Amino acid sequence: MQIPFYKNHGLRCAQTCMKCALGKVFPDKTFDIKTLENITGRKGNFITWPVQIAAGFQKLGVDFFYPVKPNFRCLNFDELKNSPGYEKPFSRTDFKSVKDSIDLIKDSRHFSEVDNDITLEQITDFIDLKKLIPIMLVNYDVLVGRSDESSGHYLVVTRIGQRYVYAHDTGPCNASADKRFLRENIQMSRNLNLIDHGLIFIPSI
Repeated sequence: MQIPFYKNHGLRCAQTCMKCALGKVFPDKTFDIKTLENITGRKGNFITWPVQIAAGFQKLGVDFFYPVKPNFRCLNFDELKNSPGYEKPFSRTDFKSVKDSIDLIKDSRHFSEVDNDITLEQITDFIDLKKLIPIMLVNYDVLVGRSDESSGHYLVVTRIGQRYVYAHDTGPCNASADKRFLRENIQMSRNLNLIDHGLIFIPSI
């Protein structure tokens, strides 16, 4: 799938991936990063959760599919904040923005509660058969073989082969279009999915 590529010039991989995907859907429109930051509720050095990306697409009036885990509508934020192993990302989370995003989309038709993990085979079908563009959350430390520090990073998946997953990695480090990753490394790096499946899809046509 041919998707425009833009480089992330800061800690804005979520918004830059949105810009890549939107550039495919709306080739005649320009989406600046500041606007995408505003509609996703990104502030300062806080990270962006997938639900904030989904809320941003909703504010733009863009169709999307956002698979979430059961009980998404009735999350207990006090319990959520005490989830073990998420201390680093939680320390950089604006929980008000996350909650506002959930409240915005929880009654929409754009999300679906999915019990089981979404496999790479299913994502392949979404790309090839349904012509959807996936924005995927990965643990970058796991992806590149560093110690598991739970550093979230977003990729725009462009195609999936038998051995490799190809994706736009917007950086800021080692940014590249259609970068090649081993399937098993991508699968292992999908371990930051607490309330959803770390995926947002938008139609490419």
